Amino acid sequence: MTLFEYLSVAFSIVLSLAAVRLLSGASVSFAKAKRYWPHTMWVMFALLTSAMVWWNFWSFESVSWNFARFLLTLLVPATMYLQAAALVPESPGNVESWREHFFSARVRFFVALAAFFLTIAVVSWVVIDFPLYHPARAVQGVALGLAISGAIATNPRWHHVLPLLFLTLFTIAGFVLFFQPSAMAPAP
Repeated sequence: MTLFEYLSVAFSIVLSLAAVRLLSGASVSFAKAKRYWPHTMWVMFALLTSAMVWWNFWSFESVSWNFARFLLTLLVPATMYLQAAALVPESPGNVESWREHFFSARVRFFVALAAFFLTIAVVSWVVIDFPLYHPARAVQGVALGLAISGAIATNPRWHHVLPLLFLTLFTIAGFVLFFQPSAMAPAP
């Protein structure tokens, strides 16, 4: 077993905790009687992002690892877990209204989402020397700005538009920029 394989287990475990949290609330949050479609979209977005993060972790395969790089990289799935915990409480069956839950957890969710994009930017630059002037940085910048707007904005209409903007942005980014695993890895 290589060091990368060993460390990827820890990365995958933390990422899996986020995915399990999201999946544990998926059936309840999708139930028609309580559903709030922006919340449902954020749960789907977080699951999609979890898959994209795991897919792109291969970009870190050739890193010269040390404990500091490992801890910094572990912040990526940790911020994803914080998003999942804000979206889906420990007892999702007890949620009376997903709309009320979303607006009560909105700031926590969007702050964790903003932290995620900042973490991705820093980790990719510091750990794998991903260029600061790359088209993916524009996507990260737009996503960071949108996440901050989600934390600040209280208008429900904006919160109906926001998940659609994110899904559009990440669908384009996913297929154009990150279709292959290790798309962020430095060229050999």
